[in-house]
Amino acid sequence: MKTRKLMLFAALAAAVSVGCTGLEPYEVDAPDDLAQKIAEYQAEQAAKNTDDYTEITLTSTLVGAEDNSSAWWTEFSQYFSVPPGKKLVLEFVNYGSGVNNWNNWNVCVANGERDGDDYSEYFVLRSDCYGWGNADYDGAVIEFDYGGAEVNWDEFREKMQGAYVTMSLDHARAGAAYLEVHSVSPDGTDIVEKYNQPVSATSNVNVFLICDGSHFEMKKAYLVPSEIQEIPDYPAVSMTLANTPVAVALGNEDYWGETVATVQFEDGSSTEVAPEDLYIIEPDMSTVGTKTVVVSYSKTKQGNPGNPVAAYYTFEVTDFATIAVTKLPLSTTYYVYDQPVPFYTEGLEVTGTKSDGSTMVLDNAALVFGAVQPVAGTQEVEIEFSGVKTTCPVMVKMGTEAIGATDYSNGWWTTFLSADKPVAAGESVTVHTFVYSDNLANWHSPCTILRGAALNEYAVVRMDNFGWGTGYDGIAVTECDWNFDTFAANQNMSAVSITVTNNGDNTADIVYNVTYANGESHVQKYRGIAVDSADLQMGIVTEESYVVVLDKAAVDAKLTGIEAVAEAYLIGGSKRLTLSAEGVKVNALYSDGSKIQVETGDFVCSFDQTYLTVYPGIYDHVGAVSYTAASGEEYTAPVTLTVKASDQAAQTEMVGAQDFSNGWWITFSNNWAVPAGTMQTVSMQVGSDNAGNWHSPCVILRKANLDLGADGEYVVVRQDHFGWGGSYAETLASSNWNWDTFMGAINGSKVDITVANSGVGKASIRYHVIDGNGEEHFQYYDNIAVDSADVTFAIVTEESYLIFD
Repeated sequence: MKTRKLMLFAALAAAVSVGCTGLEPYEVDAPDDLAQKIAEYQAEQAAKNTDDYTEITLTSTLVGAEDNSSAWWTEFSQYFSVPPGKKLVLEFVNYGSGVNNWNNWNVCVANGERDGDDYSEYFVLRSDCYGWGNADYDGAVIEFDYGGAEVNWDEFREKMQGAYVTMSLDHARAGAAYLEVHSVSPDGTDIVEKYNQPVSATSNVNVFLICDGSHFEMKKAYLVPSEIQEIPDYPAVSMTLANTPVAVALGNEDYWGETVATVQFEDGSSTEVAPEDLYIIEPDMSTVGTKTVVVSYSKTKQGNPGNPVAAYYTFEVTDFATIAVTKLPLSTTYYVYDQPVPFYTEGLEVTGTKSDGSTMVLDNAALVFGAVQPVAGTQEVEIEFSGVKTTCPVMVKMGTEAIGATDYSNGWWTTFLSADKPVAAGESVTVHTFVYSDNLANWHSPCTILRGAALNEYAVVRMDNFGWGTGYDGIAVTECDWNFDTFAANQNMSAVSITVTNNGDNTADIVYNVTYANGESHVQKYRGIAVDSADLQMGIVTEESYVVVLDKAAVDAKLTGIEAVAEAYLIGGSKRLTLSAEGVKVNALYSDGSKIQVETGDFVCSFDQTYLTVYPGIYDHVGAVSYTAASGEEYTAPVTLTVKASDQAAQTEMVGAQDFSNGWWITFSNNWAVPAGTMQTVSMQVGSDNAGNWHSPCVILRKANLDLGADGEYVVVRQDHFGWGGSYAETLASSNWNWDTFMGAINGSKVDITVANSGVGKASIRYHVIDGNGEEHFQYYDNIAVDSADVTFAIVTEESYLIFD
């Protein structure tokens, strides 16, 4: 191989030395000892890879997007494999978004590659003294030194920007990993984090960095011999016992039950100890009465002989004749789909009666419970204590589908809502659920996915004030009222309603309304998530939990207020519109996050100014709405108007004839759609022979299928307070014309026509006119009955012509 390289170099030198015709040949200034130089260089490089030092080639010096947009678990460094007896050292510069403490470096130590068979993680550690991992993970072992000072987390996020990080992972041959990280900020502050835990003593471990709103400039990676010749050992200092039995039936020899023994060591770590590794003084189980179990452990952390630590517990051997439920659980209402669900015991009290008539409250851990069956109505759930049985009544209601597994075995990103729910612009969608959870982590509850129809994700947000995604990172605003000390423990049997609102401006909001089994209510909000409003749908995914989807909220929702919005579109060059009650969408807001649109006529609407000159934009307060609920309570809200330029084709050609020769039902404008919940406005100048009141613009309100003819028309209404059609009888017409001058002032009029579709079966047509004499007038047609899913309008005129703006 060396010879070939030299030959290629020599051939190249010979080729270039002859030059081109007409040019003087030139020589390559190569030393005579070129082969020796190359050999020395190769030897120098090889010297870097010895038993004492092995340099690792960096496949990429940049990890993650430089704008810190890389979401959690989407961008990783290369894998760095660390054999037993070796110490890995990584050097890199850290950059983060500065939004959250965890938007910096994160490191994972695993047994292999992420997509490999039997992949598992020993632990994941963040830069902010937080982590998680397998059964050996122990967060109490993390050491964190903030330059010798108390941690200021606002300051921490600043200091981590541009911090030079030296991270070492020592894989001791005895089977432990020792992580030490020095993050030196630009001002020289050395933020030190240390952690250790058991890993394989015989197999390599894989180390990789993870971005989370962060990125890294990799500088160097190398292996050196382990510095841990012997793993430090620590004596046991105490032992605790949990889940000990309260009562055991006479004849049952199992005094241990579900007891968990945990030993604490001098270094602050702890471990669960199996019964066979303990010395236990067994009680006499042949007689009734109070018994004591004494337990001791006499090994060090590394399993060497050591000073013993002890603990004990007492219980009673009983001969219950009967047992009975003396306090019902906090909740006895269940929502199920097609599988039995676990019985909920929080708050349950079961009392046993002995043969001598005395009583005793049983520990729920000693009881065996039946499951709640997927059958609607009242049922009895069996409760057993050593062959003695009773039942507890429960109410069962049916859901429409379920997500997850009843044994909580479903992993992340494996169980989803059966079909995403589209969320149209300006609309909200609420999914009501009932949650069963193992309560072991905050995220063992429903997560919401916002994405497009092609499954392109905007954001994923959890119930616990945490999310990620291109539309979330650095964009979304969060708000919640959780007590995170109790959050995880209260998830099971919670009623959770999730509402997604498509704001129509390429942002979306998500609101979780949660009611625990104990009746405590909480709200989690995410505002301003960036989405494509024309392509938005919501999905739900859950992990280690079982979520039943309901057709209505599990907890009766309460009316909390109203909101009033109006959405107007300017067709062509129109800049003026006339507001109406039919053009205002009023939603009643409920405590579960759901919204129900209030029928036009059930609210009172007043406008600061009915006729407006507008441009695309948002107008915060153009009027006010009041609504009286069935309870008699009155709610009010301001009207927020959003104005947009319409994407419907403008009328570019004149309608009618300048010589006024056009007869009736001959000359028409375009046909424009009026989607539910919107207003559409057009403006025009009118030329007329002034020979008849109806020689002016008329509006046809009809269905989109023009082949229906008169059968498809709701109304035809003229500018002069006159109309007809299937919906005209109930139409409310009003105007302020001076009929003595009306006909003579049509010519030269400027007319704005606004058509509104309430979205709940009513429409309006409103004319605003500056007539040929300069006088201002209006003609309103309100309360027109329509199918809100199918409303269009066009302008027709007779012996007159219209020039549209």
